[in-house]
This record gives sequence, structure tokens and C-alpha cells, in this order.
Amino acid sequence: MEGFDRDSRLRNVSTEPPSAGAVVHPPARSGTASAERPLFWQLGLLAAVVALFMTSPRHGDFWWSDAPRHALNGVFLLDLLRELPLADPAGFAKNWYAHYPALSILFYPPLFALSEVPVYALFGVSHGSAQLTVALYMAALALGIFALARRFLSPAQAFAATLLFLGGHEIARWGRQVMLEIPLLAWLVWAALSYLRYLDNGQLRFLYGLALCALGALYTKQTAAFLVAVLGALLLFEQGGTLLRQRGFRLAALGSAVALVPLAVLTVKFGQTNLGATTGETGAELSRLSWANWSYYAEQLPRQLGWPVLILALLYPIARLYRPERRLPAVEERLLAAWVLGGYGFFSLIALKEPRHSAVILLPIVLFAVAALARWWPARAATPVLLALATGQLFYALAVDRPPAIGGYDQAAAFVADAAPPQSTILFSGYRDGSFVFNLRARDDGRKLGVLRSDKLLLRVKVKRELGVEQRGLTQEQLAAALNRYGVSYVVNEPLFWNDLEAMQVLQAVLHTPQFVKVGEIAVTGNLPHQDRVLEIYRNLQYTPGSGERPPLELLIIDQVI
Repeated sequence: MEGFDRDSRLRNVSTEPPSAGAVVHPPARSGTASAERPLFWQLGLLAAVVALFMTSPRHGDFWWSDAPRHALNGVFLLDLLRELPLADPAGFAKNWYAHYPALSILFYPPLFALSEVPVYALFGVSHGSAQLTVALYMAALALGIFALARRFLSPAQAFAATLLFLGGHEIARWGRQVMLEIPLLAWLVWAALSYLRYLDNGQLRFLYGLALCALGALYTKQTAAFLVAVLGALLLFEQGGTLLRQRGFRLAALGSAVALVPLAVLTVKFGQTNLGATTGETGAELSRLSWANWSYYAEQLPRQLGWPVLILALLYPIARLYRPERRLPAVEERLLAAWVLGGYGFFSLIALKEPRHSAVILLPIVLFAVAALARWWPARAATPVLLALATGQLFYALAVDRPPAIGGYDQAAAFVADAAPPQSTILFSGYRDGSFVFNLRARDDGRKLGVLRSDKLLLRVKVKRELGVEQRGLTQEQLAAALNRYGVSYVVNEPLFWNDLEAMQVLQAVLHTPQFVKVGEIAVTGNLPHQDRVLEIYRNLQYTPGSGERPPLELLIIDQVI
């Protein structure tokens, strides 16, 4: 094929040529000159990204608990850059968190949050702006996959491969949430491309590009380490000892090591939770020696990719045995195989299991699936089948496999943002504190209101209930007086939130005293089952302006008190 011949000529690490009698199928022709050009297909991919963006939750209806926190991290950095509190940046950060207690900026690398800043500055703070940032990364990801697939597929087939990946259940789901999977993948794909282009011609700009993209991935999410390690090992394998003698490589390695020092410090100081997820936090995780542990991510593949893609991918190694001359170029094949196998082992060793973690190893499987069809079938048959499969999967994602969304918290935030007196505090008691806090900050650009979370006021919880809960034991009288002392003007209350705990029962009792009057009730809606049903809004009749003492906030995760 065109991509195979070109790469065999350029790459300084040779691949096995086709056998003398082999018939290599030419790229399929679409019938029009424009359809043969990569730009035609690239524009189609950007249109698909726009369609995915338009069908994503964008109106404060966050679902996953991390999503509004990732969105809020960017708002914090925007406010920080606007005010530039050089005299006391730590004091600014603590005061900001005291008003909006839903940040995770120290527990994740900061690059995605930094990426949100220019988008917020241009379009304003909103859920839609945060999702637009993810969409921009998805556009970069789509173009990167297309460029990677073009090394061994025709433009139409590379388009189909990219669309199959974007429309798959797992990628379409997390690509329509304010999460880190898509930004991480974008950096990883361009790192892989830089690696391959460096092997093509040995130009240092591609080696430096590899280093920069690897740093971008690591500063987006630490789990990028698995592919960075794979690329480093493959680079040594492909070039042997000569690599270590190259001055350009030594400079890139040294610069990367220095650039990773701040990330290492952040991870050690503030990343205990992420490290705990790796080693096991509760003792209830799957045993690393069990079949359930090692088969977990394999069992997710049919739902993540769909059976047609998975079956085609499984056919690739079989077809390779019988027609080895049709296999992928050797360097690309080794990269894709090491990517998926190294990633599978890496995520299987991590104690915390979630299907979304393996999203970053799905791309090689999709590319193997497309290659199984494109390189063993005649192009005139393979290309239409791939295009039909890819467009069908995308339309299914857009029309049927809609992303989860939970609404109601945006309406509660709008209610109190309009009703609460400036400089007062809103007590929030509910499951989705991140969603409420972000939506309130998005409507309160002057930062005139603050939020106090009931779980921090009444309990001592380290990240989640499974790790233990200590109740502070406040009486009704003590709690009622504390709410006045802390300047609470309104309460947004989910009555079933942890209502098995005595401390939460005390709060419900206080809200039904004459001190509070119920002024609103908002249904919590969603397109999937959820445990929160209604948000009650109460006004504190004893609120006094200026009574804004702030309680100490314990950050048990890092053993600090604000």
C-alpha cells in the first residue's frame, strides 16, 4: 500500500518487504478527486467532533463526580491569573477553596486546567466552555489518529479507523464529559507520531516533539507513564546503543527529567489518594493474582468497542500467520502491540478498576481491526464496509448512546445566586457538591457568595465514606447557632444524603425548626439511575448580614486545616 511503501523507503529501521508473489491492494478510490485528498476526510472528522460536542451535557448537568472539579480547577486558575496575588498566593488559594470547596487542582496535574483558562477568558465560565476545551482536545486527537493511520491506510480507511474510535462507547462517553481521558489520549497519540517520524528520518525536532508530547501527557494525567515507558523502551530497541550516544537524545532526556520535578513533588505531597488507588485503599479490591483481576479489562472490551471491531481485531494475528506479507509495517506493528499489551498489564496492576481507565489502550485495538479488513480484503470491498461500520457507530453514539447527565443542581445554584444576600454563605448538603459549587461559581463571577458543605461541617471524611467517617457530634442547638455564626443565608438540601448518619439526621431536624422556612424544591433529573431525587431550598430567618465567620476546613487527604 501507499503508506507501507513510503515508510519502507524513509525509515532507517527497515521492515520486511512483501514476498515476490504478493498482491498489495492500492488505496480505494472514492470516485472524486476531492475525496482522495486527506483534507476532505480531516474536515469530516472535525464535523464528527462538532456533532459529539453538540450532543454532550453543557448546561451544568454534570454526571461523574470528578467532572465539575476538573471544570472548577480551570476557574481557580483563571481567578488566580486575573488577580495575581504575588504577595500571598497560598493565602489566595486557601481563601478561594474556603468559598468553593470542590477543587482537585493539587491532586491531578494542572495542564488540562491551564487549557481551560483561555477558553473561559474568551467565552466565559460555564459548563459549555469546559466541555469545549475537551472538544478541542478531541479535534487534536482525531487529526493525530488520522495521521497515524495514514501511515498504512488510504485516506478513506484512515478516516473510518478514526471515526470507529471516536464513536465507540467508551470514547464517545468520556469525550462528552469534562474528564481527562481525551486530553491524555491526544498527547499520547502525538507522542507516538513524533516517535515514528523520528525513526523515519532521525530529525531531532521529532525527538524533541516526542519529549514535549510525553511531558504534556504526564502533566495531564500520571497514568500516561505506561506509554512513555513503552516509547522509551521501543526507542532503545529500534536504535540500540547508538541512541544513548546521541547528544540530542541526552538533551531531551535531561530536559524532560528536570521538567518532571514539579510534577513529582505535587504527586508525592498531594497525590496520596491517587497512589492509594494504585496500591489498594480499602482492602476490597481484586487480588492481583486472581483471574478476575487480569480478565477485568478484557471483559469490558465488547461494550467499549462493539463486537464487530473486537472480532476484526482478533482476526488480525490469525491473518498475519497465514499472509505475513500483508501485515502492518514492522515498526508500527511493534508500537501498537506494545501499546496495548503494556497498557493492559499496567492498568491490571492498579488496584482500582474502572472501565474508563483502559480507554487509552483501545486505539491500537481499533487500528488492528481496521488493518485486518483493509490489508487482507480488496480495497474496493474493504473501504465501503469500513466506512459503513464507522458512520453507523458514530450515528448510534449520537442518537442512542447518549452521555449520562444529571440535572437540577444548576437550577438550585441559579435560585440561590439570585436570592442570597451578597457576602453570605450557602450550606450545601447533597451527593453532588462539585456540580452545585461549579454552577454557583459560574453564575457568581463577582464571587460574592461562598459555599459550606455539610459533610465538612458535621463529619470528618477522607475522600470517601469507604475509608471511614467520624461524626463531630453537634447537637441541634449547636448546629443552629453555628449556621448563624457562619453567615448561612440559604441551605440547599438533599434530604436522603447519608441520612443513616446521626449527624445528618441532626441537620434535617434543624431545618424543620422555625429558624428555617422552605422556599423551593427542585427535582433532580437524569437519563440514568441516580440516588439523589430532590433538592430542597431553605431560607435562614435568623441570618444577620456581616455574620460571616468561616469554620476551619480540614483537608484530611493532605493533613492540613484551612
